[in-house]
Amino acid sequence: MSLPAGSSEAQSQEALQDRILILSPTGRDASLIEEVLSTVGMQSETCPDMASLCQKLPVGAGALLLAEEALATPDIESFHSCLAHQEPWSDLPVLVLTSGGYASRISLDTTGLLQASCNVTLLERPLRQETLISAAQAALRARRRQYQTRDLLNQLTDSVRQRDEFLAMLGHELRNPLFTIRTAIELLDQAAPSDRQTAHTHAIIERQTQHLSHLIDDLLDVARITQGKISLKLDSLDLNTVARNCLQAMEVSGATQNHRVSALFSPQPLMIEGDTVRLEQIFNNLLTNALKYTPSGGAIEFLVTREDNEAVVRVRDTGIGIDPELQPYIFDLFTQAKRSLDRSQGGLGIGLTVTHGLVQMHQGRIGVQSKGLGKGSTFEVRLPLSVPLTPTISTATSTDNAEPSESKSKRRIVVVEDNEDARVLMSFLLEHHGFEVQVAGDGLEGAELLLSARPEIALVDIGLPGMNGYEVARKVRATLGTAIFLIALTGYGQAEDQARALESGFDKHLTKPIEPQTLYRVLDEAIINQA
Repeated sequence: MSLPAGSSEAQSQEALQDRILILSPTGRDASLIEEVLSTVGMQSETCPDMASLCQKLPVGAGALLLAEEALATPDIESFHSCLAHQEPWSDLPVLVLTSGGYASRISLDTTGLLQASCNVTLLERPLRQETLISAAQAALRARRRQYQTRDLLNQLTDSVRQRDEFLAMLGHELRNPLFTIRTAIELLDQAAPSDRQTAHTHAIIERQTQHLSHLIDDLLDVARITQGKISLKLDSLDLNTVARNCLQAMEVSGATQNHRVSALFSPQPLMIEGDTVRLEQIFNNLLTNALKYTPSGGAIEFLVTREDNEAVVRVRDTGIGIDPELQPYIFDLFTQAKRSLDRSQGGLGIGLTVTHGLVQMHQGRIGVQSKGLGKGSTFEVRLPLSVPLTPTISTATSTDNAEPSESKSKRRIVVVEDNEDARVLMSFLLEHHGFEVQVAGDGLEGAELLLSARPEIALVDIGLPGMNGYEVARKVRATLGTAIFLIALTGYGQAEDQARALESGFDKHLTKPIEPQTLYRVLDEAIINQA
């Protein structure tokens, strides 16, 4: 019966993993050992010297059987090096045949050095066959246990990788419907004045959409952090300013109105090298957690101080506290306190994992203290201080609340989007602001429309059927040059995605769901560039 194509290869690899490599200066001893081991079905292979053994070892070995004389060689350092590079799961069994006397004292000194990198067993000669077989079987049994550990670790690594890929794809896929909902909300807000009930309904939809957006961002961030795909945009900044702005934003939003929140900031600047957006995310996560797990009327302290060469931020609350058994795992992925049936606390159990990862990326540390359930908790972030840099004075004015410019009322724009709902709503939104809008539902149709209609501006999705957004941009840019302002509007928001968009010919890269004011600002920029 013939074996499947991969079977013989797998069996060959298994044989290499189980073989016993023998090294003995006396060839007769090696051949006798091979004969004895073969009587019980064990595979073995004799190496002529230490250099040969070091070459065969990385290919696979279940155990080594060495005569003590073989250890007295200049190549022993190479052997040590081979053993030092074992995988964490590996503890290679090494059987050393000794003879007693002066030679054995030397070999004992040598094997003592080997103990740090492998599992050494001494067998004194003359050796009975039964003893040799028993020792070899025990060594292989231990080695096979190690292989089971290796396979389990590989399975866990694969499952974590698949989980992270799933989270990243889930976050991306959720961005598209969220973008559509966000656009619909903007259109409703711009419609004729509504009654109080309708206005209240709009506000609820807006709040829940923002909450969903934050959950998606956490999903994407935890996948990016575990895969090492997040890059920081480092600037010299005062941590006081970042922390104060974060707290003020929460106060303006009304998030803190049901709690007694006090803050204390350092009287001196706390200059660090950090990413403003990610630092705000850290503080927002910690404050949001404190508000979520502290009953209404409870107290929350937000303290920003300096200790030695570190900036220290503490968020202290009088909330439900943390079970001592849970504290060591509080920053692990999907870790949460016991959930109630009503899910009143909400969340996915990933916010603190994201926070922990972002703190570490800033070369900092984060910890938690709690005296137990019902006794509140304190989260502490420590970040290294840097040498202050001369601040750059900016004369730019904020346009966060800028309405779209009137000068674009006659501008023509094309929207290339395969999601029909998103395409229709975006068209309505742009028409409402005076654009002449044309739409396309796939990449091929979009490229043809852009080349024939020659609009001043185009909003192009990346994940398009027929021809993706990058290909559309390259084709259109090659023909129209700078006569068109190309904006990538997509759920792919990584730094490499932005770089690829710009390399493909896009002028701007926007990540869904996009705030309308941000879109208006970019459209105004496009109009200025096209003037």
